[in-house]
Amino acid sequence: MNRYESQLIRETRAFATMVEPVRLRTHLSETSAVHKFFDQVGSDGVHKGMARAVVDTSAIRVLAWLWLFSSHSRVKAHIQADGNLVRYFEEVENSHSSLGVVGKKFQSHVASNRVFCGWSVWAREKDGGYLLANVPLEEYHDADKVAVVRRKVDTKQFVEGFGRGLWILKPLSGGVCDITFIQQIDVMGRIPHKIVSAALKPAALNPAALNPPTPPNIPQVNYKLSYNLDVMKDMQSQYLRNGKEVDAELREVYPLPPYASNLSAEQTDIYERCVQLLSTADNTTIPGAPIVGKKGSPFIKVTLSTSTRTLRATTELDCDATTAMAWLADYTGRERTRLMLEEGDPLRLLVEEKSPHDKVVLRIRRFPAPFTQRLYVVRCIVAQQSMRNDPLTYCMACESVPKAYGNVDHAYNSPLVTGTYRSISQATLLDDSRCAFTYVTQLALNETCMPSFFWKQLIPSFVKRVMDLRGTFQRDDEVDKRERLKMVEVLKNQPQTYSSEEEAKFKEVLASVSAEHIAEDAFVDLHGPDNFVHMSLLVQQNESGVQRAIAEIDTSVEECACWEMGQVNRRHLTQFMKEGGVERRLTKVSDHEGLFHVVYELGVAGLKPREWVCSMMWKWMVDGR
Repeated sequence: MNRYESQLIRETRAFATMVEPVRLRTHLSETSAVHKFFDQVGSDGVHKGMARAVVDTSAIRVLAWLWLFSSHSRVKAHIQADGNLVRYFEEVENSHSSLGVVGKKFQSHVASNRVFCGWSVWAREKDGGYLLANVPLEEYHDADKVAVVRRKVDTKQFVEGFGRGLWILKPLSGGVCDITFIQQIDVMGRIPHKIVSAALKPAALNPAALNPPTPPNIPQVNYKLSYNLDVMKDMQSQYLRNGKEVDAELREVYPLPPYASNLSAEQTDIYERCVQLLSTADNTTIPGAPIVGKKGSPFIKVTLSTSTRTLRATTELDCDATTAMAWLADYTGRERTRLMLEEGDPLRLLVEEKSPHDKVVLRIRRFPAPFTQRLYVVRCIVAQQSMRNDPLTYCMACESVPKAYGNVDHAYNSPLVTGTYRSISQATLLDDSRCAFTYVTQLALNETCMPSFFWKQLIPSFVKRVMDLRGTFQRDDEVDKRERLKMVEVLKNQPQTYSSEEEAKFKEVLASVSAEHIAEDAFVDLHGPDNFVHMSLLVQQNESGVQRAIAEIDTSVEECACWEMGQVNRRHLTQFMKEGGVERRLTKVSDHEGLFHVVYELGVAGLKPREWVCSMMWKWMVDGR
């Protein structure tokens, strides 16, 4: 860069630090989130604004998209928005500069069309990011060149406005970047501030005034889009990728959290208050981890302390502790936004990011009728809790800070009550691909007027957070197969010794169900749902029955036996809960025997659940069965 370009970058960076946005509005969907900050300055007609978004491509590609002012796609978008008004672009040879002119259409009954003439300069930052500065054309150091541009483009039919702005492109990973655009604009002329503001900022979010929401009960944001917000959305659409892939890419570059002992005094106060929740006593076990609209999960243990309204959910995750914390810290990630919309909560956004491990977030949560929706402004702090010789443990402490961030303009006009919230999430590494996870929160904190009947209705929505986390990383089939292969090795390579009592059990079972002891014509064929499985039934005199299924399985006899012995593997447990199961447990007695306990709800009013307790054993027969 030459000295004029370097000076422009320095001055524009200084200008950017002077813009202090005070309002925050958000366009939110499953695929994108554009955070729009807006600040209007006095009666001099000058408006300041700032927009921020995440784009699914590298910073260098975004710079190229912005720099190519007259590319086919951007010219096409210009024609759609502003018709055939002027759009001129010229790169200055052997420099980082370009000169451009663009016309903007105003409605004829409001004001004349405007034209903006500018000088743009790009620069590379030390962290791999880029800056792109825009200033009025007259600030370009070569007056002759400015005169040539003005002769090429007729701007007499327009009122000329002035704009100054800075694009800050910060790489988040190799294929994702964070974009901030800070702008100061003066459209000149006598245009009422309300009209200019309507062109610069989005309309307020008012669910009652919107079209029928999609998904159901989720209001969408209705915007009067400004130019810089349009550009942000265009870039997001241009480079949009699969949300799960983007979230996973960002988790891979999540930096390791600091030790809890290295937190500041302010952070430590919040962190220690939240960590105390881990020692809260539990006095009620909630079976099945209840979830709204679904059967519960057998993989999550939920307990509740009714005296302190403290909910605890524990599970095992198929990921390491760092990855679990990265998922929690990515509050506005694509998948988490999608899951929030499915829950029916209308809004979540990032208010302030002090660091990757210290963020202030906002969420509006629906409460059961007749209670008003709650607004939560929460500070989330991630730190390493474990000492040097302990298992690696990370914690995320979350506590509401409504007083410090009470003026956040979330553009949601329905009645809201500011709620209080406190929680702790803990992930402890078990091995390279597993961690133990605990989530503890206080329900309806300080909501003394809320009866227990109502605040207990919040339990499913809080447990769903743990369900979503586990579901993101679950590898049930892979884990089941690994455990099954371990059992196969035992069957093949470890000789077993059976007691006389166990031998007697085998003989008893074989005598009652084996084909060697029951005539074939005694069975009655059944029509089953699978044509590859032959099913039949024998009803005995004591009204008990023998059901038989015969099929050809594409695997070894050892793996078939291990599949049947693995009655508490993840697939069996998942299917068990779908079929009305209450409890399913297998207690290991030896390598060849286990005690199987199962309880089913019959689903018939007046009939109690049914319980079965039986012994399961395997044994190689003389004929190789």
